[in-house]
Parts: sequence; structure tokens; C-alpha cells
Amino acid sequence: NNISYANRNYIPFLFFSSTPRITDGHGIIVDTNKESIKLVDGNRVTVNYTGRTLIANNVFYLNGGRGFNLYKSNHIDLINNITYRNAETLSRITEIMIGIAMIIIIKN
Repeated sequence: NNISYANRNYIPFLFFSSTPRITDGHGIIVDTNKESIKLVDGNRVTVNYTGRTLIANNVFYLNGGRGFNLYKSNHIDLINNITYRNAETLSRITEIMIGIAMIIIIKN
């Protein structure tokens, strides 16, 4: 039961290219709940959250990025959310992005 609006990121950064660009400012982002992380000592630890993430009854609008951005994350439930007129500052993006994710439930 939240409202997320007018989030913006104005500072570009290098992202897989030599040209800095803005990549954030989403209404909500679930980023990397399944990942192998390299520690400063050189060892790796694998983080796999096995519970579910619930995002319910929210409104996301006029954000600079997407309404929802789900990336490298599993077991997410998007229930009764509204997302509209997002992607105000980022080009070539959509209201909802699900990338490298599994077992996602979307209901309205």
C-alpha cells in the first residue's frame, strides 16, 4: 500500500560501455537475490534467498526508470500493483522488466 513516484537518477555512470548513461530511477527494484559474490579476500560466496518477495497493492508512476525492475532474482509475487507513465528519463525501456529471474507471479 505504497506510492512511489518521481524517482530520478541524474548522475550517469559507466555501464558496459565507455559512454556514461543513466540506468536507474525505478519505482521499485529487486536486484540480485541469487548471486555468486566475490569477496575482497578472493573467495566467492553464493547468496540464494529461498523465500518469496511480495510486492502488493502499490502505485508506481512518473519515475525516471521502470515501474518494476526485477533482475537476477527469483520467487517474486507482484500482486495488485499499478504502474504507469514511468520511463520518464530513460529511453528504450518498459514499464516492467524481468531479467534473469524465475518463478515470478504477476496478478492484478
